[in-house]
Amino acid sequence: MPRAAPLDALAVAGADCCAHRGAIASLSLPEAPPWSILASMIPEDQKPSRRRRKPKPLPGPLEHPVAPVPAWLRDASRSPASLEEASFIAGTALGALDHLVRRRQIWAGLWRQRLALASAATTVRRIGRLEDEEALRDAIHLTRNGDSVGPAGEMLLAWRDAVSLPPQDCLLPEALATQFQRFGRRDDDAVAVLADALADNANAGAISQTIDSFELVLRHSAVPEAAPFVSDLILARAFGWERAVPLIAPDVARGGFTRAISEEPAPIREERRIKLLSAYACAAIRAIDLSIDLGRKSERLLEAAPELRAKASGAVVEKLLSEDSLTASTPIVGITRWGMHRIFERLIAFGVLRELTGRSTFRIYGV
Repeated sequence: MPRAAPLDALAVAGADCCAHRGAIASLSLPEAPPWSILASMIPEDQKPSRRRRKPKPLPGPLEHPVAPVPAWLRDASRSPASLEEASFIAGTALGALDHLVRRRQIWAGLWRQRLALASAATTVRRIGRLEDEEALRDAIHLTRNGDSVGPAGEMLLAWRDAVSLPPQDCLLPEALATQFQRFGRRDDDAVAVLADALADNANAGAISQTIDSFELVLRHSAVPEAAPFVSDLILARAFGWERAVPLIAPDVARGGFTRAISEEPAPIREERRIKLLSAYACAAIRAIDLSIDLGRKSERLLEAAPELRAKASGAVVEKLLSEDSLTASTPIVGITRWGMHRIFERLIAFGVLRELTGRSTFRIYGV
């Protein structure tokens, strides 16, 4: 084997190498041309693409748009001539609504919240109060945690629970007693009797359960304003929906539904049931129409969302598609109040978001 070089010889060789490097470094090299000149020499098709930073993944693409309601069903739902015709029309309209609910669109939360707001507003007007949808939004968004939202705000909270919790949980006696208290009256004994009556009627058909539950609330409860609330929950449970869809409260608020009595004549009861079936048919069609409108708006929102640069923009868009309205103070992980405000302003500039109050302060935003 060859002998290893002495350390002194290696040191001399290293010194010679360093001297050689110094001589090379002392040579004057021509100055490199600026990048603008080099860039002009590169063909356009060979230049590297400048990629923008990707935002947080969005909830996902929209499914196929919802089909509109046929004209014949829309016309027939207004004035059915008999109980059989009313049952057929209501069953057809609710079947179309059931098909929509089972598609689980990404804007389903927003859709249910809007229906809940409309139901709460009509219920509030039915008891003689003056709060409209804008005042109900203020009661929820502009009240500190733990403070009272007022009688009208409590009714909105009841309807929001109906679209946020499983219907079987909302129909438990304790839950019904709590919701009836939000409607203004709590009677645990009457709620227990009502819960037993609803349980005894659970084996009937879906449409029959729904109409019967409306009459049972009028008969056994001191809160007639809660009859649409309970019947919508019964409808959701009978159809197997994960969450209720508020439907007939606006129609009931227009009148025509009297308190049920134990020994009323058969023609009066039949007339009321025809009106209830017609109301459910019209309400189902109205809910489908709202879903078509919100589906289009949600699609435009999702198309504009990739233009947002904030890290939490995906979470904000998802929240907009699941809530009726938001404020800049709505807590979302990863974004501040000012970041929320900037996202809202950009979405308004894109034409896919609205400011719902018209105020310059305490603003509320929604699709």
